[in-house]
Amino acid sequence: MLAVVMSVMLIGCSTEWDEQMVSDNHVSYNKGELPCQISVGVNQATVSFNDFKTGMIFLNGKYLDDFKDQWQYTICNLKSNEKYTILVTCMVGEEVLSKTFEITTNVPFVTQIGWHELDIYNYEEKELDAICPYPGGGFVDDTYVSVRRLDANGNVMWRTEMNVSDFAVSDEGGIAVLGWASDDFVSRIEPETGKVLYECRPTDKEIMVKGVYPCRDGGVVLVGRKIIIHDDADVPNEEYYYLGLFDAKGKAIHEELGSEATCLYKIVEKVGGGFIAMGMKGEHAIALITFDSKGKKVSAVSEYSEYRASDFADFDVHEAKRDKDGYMYFLINENIYYNYYYTRSLVVKVNPNGKIVWTRPLVGDMSSCADTMYILDDNRLCVAYGQDNWAHFNTVIVTMTKDNEILRGDNLGVVIPPVAMFPLNDECTEFRFYDQYGRILHVNLEAQHEEVPFVLREGW
Repeated sequence: MLAVVMSVMLIGCSTEWDEQMVSDNHVSYNKGELPCQISVGVNQATVSFNDFKTGMIFLNGKYLDDFKDQWQYTICNLKSNEKYTILVTCMVGEEVLSKTFEITTNVPFVTQIGWHELDIYNYEEKELDAICPYPGGGFVDDTYVSVRRLDANGNVMWRTEMNVSDFAVSDEGGIAVLGWASDDFVSRIEPETGKVLYECRPTDKEIMVKGVYPCRDGGVVLVGRKIIIHDDADVPNEEYYYLGLFDAKGKAIHEELGSEATCLYKIVEKVGGGFIAMGMKGEHAIALITFDSKGKKVSAVSEYSEYRASDFADFDVHEAKRDKDGYMYFLINENIYYNYYYTRSLVVKVNPNGKIVWTRPLVGDMSSCADTMYILDDNRLCVAYGQDNWAHFNTVIVTMTKDNEILRGDNLGVVIPPVAMFPLNDECTEFRFYDQYGRILHVNLEAQHEEVPFVLREGW
């Protein structure tokens, strides 16, 4: 009797959404039995041998294929959640060895269910950049070259062609769009028709706008930065944050530069009026600034700085959202040098007074990269981020409470960077993902037969 222990990994070959699984198999072999083992996925199965073998594969009693001098043989294009009989035969020396496997393919927990239609030929909408739910139903999205509003069935209600760098939808239904490159002005969009109501931009053309938000009074608020570069090498460059508040006709009400931050990335209007913006100060600190309803600074916080002793690179604020109690959540990607370079995803909760309530690092074994977040009706938070665990870069979904308690974490075992994620049930076990190509994916976490390890580290 020969005892064999082997670690087998299934690598998908028929579709990008194949499940990847790692398992340890402890197998004993009888006389006349071929020393091999099988790893089963969603729509394929891989037979692994101890050495290079030559032989034949039979599927459900019918000849399938020959193989020659192969270490592994993968049977593709199987149906998910189906029973199969696989017979493998080989000539080893003068003896014919064989082994039969009775398997059932796995239930897919990531399946493509449709397309979020893009008009590639008429408008060159090749990629989906972002998608937000619209209050009362439907969505607003941007495709870099257009902003669109869609109804609940995915039908395009209107399309406005413009270069889009960023956009925001308020809880009241306001839509504001930030252009890019030579079109870096901000547009306020009429929600029912898609008509551009007005355009505005900072009076100082050297301002770089990073974020925008539609105010409930019909105006817009912009945030960004200004850098003053001095010709004298001995004089350090000056960096300031920028905030601009514009009325419902696009006229500037108030603009200011400040040194409490070197850049502001995202801003959200508070429930009771006023604004909270997040950015960075220097290279080490998150800057959080509160403004009143007229756009004037009320307070500033830049205390969060875990890496004062390390060579901190930079970060960006990926998303900013407000929950039903008026608290703000900011999703950040930090690029950090600490012995070696890595990326860390970070969730920051801020109260209505502009104070940081808690921070939650989301880190893999090596690094992580945040994709999107969603706030549920009871203020639970779902975050999707990419996790690097040295061998693979997989997408992870984390559900947490408003009090920073992790409820569950699920590693999908495949890379699916979503531009948007929507939970389909209160248990947060099923989701609808939209990826950059417009593919609509259904994620069913309860369908996993064998979980890929979920790893959450608090950071270094």
